[in-house]
Amino acid sequence: MLSLFVSTLAKAQAEQGLPNEGLSARKRADLSGEILLDAVGFNPYTTTGIYGGYYINPNEVATLRLNQSEVADHNLNVKSLSVGWKSFWANSFFTHLGISARKFDWDWNVSRYDVSTGNYLSPEHLRSEYFTLIADLAIGNQWQLGNFTIGTEWVGFSVPLSTLGDEEVSGATTQTFSYDLNAAREDIRVSKRAQLIALR
Repeated sequence: MLSLFVSTLAKAQAEQGLPNEGLSARKRADLSGEILLDAVGFNPYTTTGIYGGYYINPNEVATLRLNQSEVADHNLNVKSLSVGWKSFWANSFFTHLGISARKFDWDWNVSRYDVSTGNYLSPEHLRSEYFTLIADLAIGNQWQLGNFTIGTEWVGFSVPLSTLGDEEVSGATTQTFSYDLNAAREDIRVSKRAQLIALR
C-alpha cells in the first residue's frame, strides 16, 4: 500500500526546534496540523483519499483518513473512514494504530445461459452491500521538507473485527451460473479476512 503524502496545511506551534533531533523532527515542532493527500495506495485495493492530522506534540498525532477504492473487474466500490494515532519514534520513523469502518458495494456483471434454447441471455447483476470494522497497525517513515511532507507506511496488518449489514449475494436467478455465484461469495469472504498490507 503505497501512499504519497503532500502537505497542504501547516501552522506554527513552537518557535524553537529540537536541537538533538533530526531535520524532520525539528520541523514537526512547528506543526499543529496537516492535511495530506493519499495520492497512491493499496488497501489492498487501489485507493485515493485525504488524510488529516492534529499534532498533540511533535511525536504524537491524532489522525483522520477518508479513502475510496474502485475495482473495475468486479464493479466494486469501497469507502473507508479511519481514525488513528501516529507515534514518531525517531527522526522520521513512525507507527500508526487505527480503526476503520469500510463500506463494500459490489456489483458483479455476469452472463446468463438458457439451457432450453442453448442461447446466452442479457447479463444480470449480482449485488452485495455491507460494512466492516477493521483494526490495523503499520510502520512507516515521514519526512518534512518545509511545508511539504512525503512518506509511506511500509508494512502493516489489518484485522476485521465485525461485519454489519447483509453480505449475502442478491440478484441470482435459476439461470445464474453457479461458478459466478460462488466466485462472488468468495470475493466477499476474502474481503473479511485478516490481511498483510504493504506500501500504503
